[in-house]
Order: sequence, then structure tokens, then C-alpha cells
Amino acid sequence: MDKINFLSFLEKHAEKEYRKMVGLLNDKIALVTGGASGIGRASALAFAREGAKVAVADVLVEGAGETVGLIESG
Repeated sequence: MDKINFLSFLEKHAEKEYRKMVGLLNDKIALVTGGASGIGRASALAFAREGAKVAVADVLVEGAGETVGLIESG
């Protein structure tokens, strides 16, 4: 198997595995502290993408609001 075919195989396999995980957190609730930026924001977005209802908390209220906006916009 040459390099291009191998990369194509990996891409298809990764897509197949990802599709198994979509909706992994349906009907779950996540409380993310430090959700205004960095790892907290990334976690909140990932949890929402996987179907969780997400509550974002942070002392930086404006940043937390931005994270909520990102989640709501999809």
C-alpha cells in the first residue's frame, strides 16, 4: 500500500470512528468552570457538539457569555 492509499484509508477509518462517537453525550448535562477561554471553552464547545446541555461558569462573565454564544451559534 503506497503512502497516498494509506492516508486515504486512515481518513476513511477516522471518519467512521468519529461517526460512532457523535451524540456521545446526548441527554447529559455538563457544568464547565473556567469556560470563558482556553481549555474550559474548548471543553464546553466539545461537550455541546457531542449533544450535552452545557452550563458555562467563569469569573470572566463576558468571556463566558461569548462561549455561550459560540455554543448557541452551532
